[in-house]
Amino acid sequence: MQRIVIVGGGFGGIYTALALEKALRVREDLRVTLINRTNYFVYYPLMPEVISSGVEPRHVVVPLRTLFRRVRVLEAEVRALDESRREVLVYRDGMQARLPFDHLVLASGVEANLAAFPAVAEVAFPFKSAEDAIALHNQIVDAFEAADFSEEPAERRAQLTFVVVGGGATGVECLGEIEAYIEGIRRYYPRVDPREIRLVLVELAPRILAEVGARLGEYAADRLRRRGIELHLETSVTDADSSQVRLSNGALIPTRTLVWTIGTAPTAFTKSLDFPKDAKGYLKAEPTLEIEGHPGVWALGDAARIPDPDNRPYPPTAQHAVREARRLASNLLSTIDGRPLKPYVFHTYGTFVSIGAHDGVAVIRGRQVKGLLAWLAWRAVHFGLLPGAERKLRVLVDWLFSRSRRKDVVQIGLRRPASQLVVTPRVAFLREGLAVPSSSDAEPPLV
Repeated sequence: MQRIVIVGGGFGGIYTALALEKALRVREDLRVTLINRTNYFVYYPLMPEVISSGVEPRHVVVPLRTLFRRVRVLEAEVRALDESRREVLVYRDGMQARLPFDHLVLASGVEANLAAFPAVAEVAFPFKSAEDAIALHNQIVDAFEAADFSEEPAERRAQLTFVVVGGGATGVECLGEIEAYIEGIRRYYPRVDPREIRLVLVELAPRILAEVGARLGEYAADRLRRRGIELHLETSVTDADSSQVRLSNGALIPTRTLVWTIGTAPTAFTKSLDFPKDAKGYLKAEPTLEIEGHPGVWALGDAARIPDPDNRPYPPTAQHAVREARRLASNLLSTIDGRPLKPYVFHTYGTFVSIGAHDGVAVIRGRQVKGLLAWLAWRAVHFGLLPGAERKLRVLVDWLFSRSRRKDVVQIGLRRPASQLVVTPRVAFLREGLAVPSSSDAEPPLV
């Protein structure tokens, strides 16, 4: 009996488990366990649409237990790895257990990293979880309610100023959905003058959307400017507090909403592992997705860097993670059966970015596409990657009715990001190779 443990329920983890689920239909020599700190998978590419009520929050999360019949799903946090004993230490609500494995798949992903910006971490809204998207939705409603209440012009303008840091796909898509949501709820606030609303995008590079090239990046910037959005390029945030943001170009922007879409790092669990890593702490995997020198240990997704035929790492995107998972599952079964392994090789279909207002940019098989066609391609790609027929149907209904239905201005749930409500403890290393919290009363690091 081969025991396979998968750590992490993101794209890499669940698609590895789905591939093994198919094998379990005809094989009785496998036991597969998927461990994740939540019992659902978040489809991150659609998270910005939660801000604008374009998609219901529950529809971008997929319950893991509905995806699997034969794979065991374990809602827990991986606390440590003991490679010599072939065990992982898992934790849940004060209970601990050792889970043995013959093969370990590391798909632990990344987490928001604001360590280099301690002042920003106190006030910024990160954008790495479904809770973050809900909190930002609620914050926009808060801002409009406060502006409607206030009689001070300066305070009203500060409440209605929204600053997004990061000109990559996440930042641009997030800003586009903020704009769409504001456009949809303005009717409910007749005292708010549209001229008081200010949207700002801050990017350190000379242009936005470097992933789609200079030409499409300029197109996107031009379209955003035409819609009244301010772009501060070659600019960074030097300081921020609850009332204002200071930029490196000297601008001082009074605001109550700062959204931070840049900066990720390996999880605390990944950092604790004594495996080959690159300079930034990501796991270095072989083209076959094995960890060199550690038989039976595999890595993929955002947590790993996998070399392409030119020895350059593949980008950490959803379409790569899905295909890495299928190759990993195939190679893992080949290892068990004594068959040769195959390297992961995949040429991306392209890069797709929504810039809001039914507009987008895309690079499809080397061809540059912009406008409505690129936006439709963006939706088609993510509809195809969304796992589960039920969730596909729900998202499709959301999309069909999002234009006709009125925007929701109800605040339910979080008023601040979940990541600001959790303190991750320091991790100490013990001689036997287990990484555990430095205090027995502390919560363990999350995966």
